[in-house]
Amino acid sequence: MAKKKKKRATAKVAKKKKGTAKVAKVAKKKKGAPKKRAAPKKKAAPKKKKAAPKKKAAPKKKAAPKKKKAAPKKKAAPKKKAAPKKKAAPKKKAAPKKKAAPKKKAAPKKKAGLPEVGDVYCFPVERERWGACRVLQYKAEHYGYEELVLVELSAWVGEAPLTEVDQGLRKPLKMTHHNWKGRPYRTWARKPVPSDWILVGTLNPRAKDKQVECDTFGGWPHYPRQRHLQWRWDHERRAVLAEDKAKEAAKRAANAKAEAERVVPTLAEQATQVRLRAWEGFVKRKILFASHQILAQTIQELRTRGPGLSQAQVFEVIQRGVEAFNALEAKEGHFIETGEREDLAERFNLMAEACGYRVRDVTEAWREW
Repeated sequence: MAKKKKKRATAKVAKKKKGTAKVAKVAKKKKGAPKKRAAPKKKAAPKKKKAAPKKKAAPKKKAAPKKKKAAPKKKAAPKKKAAPKKKAAPKKKAAPKKKAAPKKKAAPKKKAGLPEVGDVYCFPVERERWGACRVLQYKAEHYGYEELVLVELSAWVGEAPLTEVDQGLRKPLKMTHHNWKGRPYRTWARKPVPSDWILVGTLNPRAKDKQVECDTFGGWPHYPRQRHLQWRWDHERRAVLAEDKAKEAAKRAANAKAEAERVVPTLAEQATQVRLRAWEGFVKRKILFASHQILAQTIQELRTRGPGLSQAQVFEVIQRGVEAFNALEAKEGHFIETGEREDLAERFNLMAEACGYRVRDVTEAWREW
């Protein structure tokens, strides 16, 4: 190891000496030696021939057309909307407490002897026959009258009184005698049932029975009479017609005698006698009042126009009175039956006669009743 170190140190010293000698030589040269002429520059060698033109680059091959566009992806099917959730059923409100039902008013007490709705009665008819009727409705008040029952005459007729109720008693008697033209006989009655009538039982009214409308007021005695007249019309019509003819002849004779002795009341006297007493209890009060007014107005007009009127003038006034009754019946419903028609004809005939013109029936040309 020591030998190697020595060699290395010797080499280093030798290198230093060489380096010093080189530096001295360079310094000498710089001082004394004249500068040499620079050698003439050699002509630049002619430029090389132009470089051959570069071959045009071969045109690049067109890029192969891109593959067709990828087919557009199918749109994803729209998701079905979720079915709306059913709303929870609202909670039922607690049912309100029922109010206590108001106490029904006590039904008005009926008159003693007035029948109940549905009652069926059997009554005696002439020649030892029996008829029947039934109660359809009850009204505490009707057209100004109190305590009324609507009674319908049954088609049943027999030689002995009924002992039990039968559904056949519902069939009404359709009146065809004289001028009835097939109408059933129904009237409102107010008084108690006659003592000789028999309560057979009950037939509850049907819906149509409760809807029956009637403007006729009568009494219990009319039912046996109408039942008898219809029976005779069905079984003894010839005899009935003969009797009617005889009655008519007797009536004409009585009228002729009365005519000879008759004194026609003046218009002033008639003005105090317009009240239709025979209609009371059978016709509505308001109809009765309106009828009195029509008669009074007709008489007053004849009196106002004074004596000496021509027949045409008298009949013109009477015509207005008759047409007023036409309008009243059209408004209030049928209320002028045979008896009422005869009463009105007589009143208008007296008006014409008081003016000096005698006519059998002055109303016939204009009346609709």
